[in-house]
Amino acid sequence: MSRKKQIKSGVKSYSDKIMSRIWSTVGFSGLATTLMCLGFLLIMGLDTWNTMFAFALIIVPFAEIAQGIVIREKSFIFGGAIGMLLGIFTICCISGNVTLYANWFLPMFMIAIIFMMVIPGHILNYKARRN
Repeated sequence: MSRKKQIKSGVKSYSDKIMSRIWSTVGFSGLATTLMCLGFLLIMGLDTWNTMFAFALIIVPFAEIAQGIVIREKSFIFGGAIGMLLGIFTICCISGNVTLYANWFLPMFMIAIIFMMVIPGHILNYKARRN
């Protein structure tokens, strides 16, 4: 029975388990951040949704860098570092009460996502197809 179950679920290596736990932590942190922002809005009437941008550009790049270290892929580390720098910039803007206007911040956010997710994903797919 267990052999059948193992075939269906597939074999997970140690690095697979680590990456799964890293991204699960990011997911749970995102849920907690969303609930916290919603609580601030509903209970105190404070708009703290800018925190979600900072979250997406600090926690996600950190997980991206950790994944790059685990699988030894430099494009993940480089892309995560770019996202992290933009996240630190975002935190500085929020701390300094700089208004995050959509016409300059959203393109910056899209650039971060491209460097963090799209480019490393294409590089990883290329390497997987090549092997």
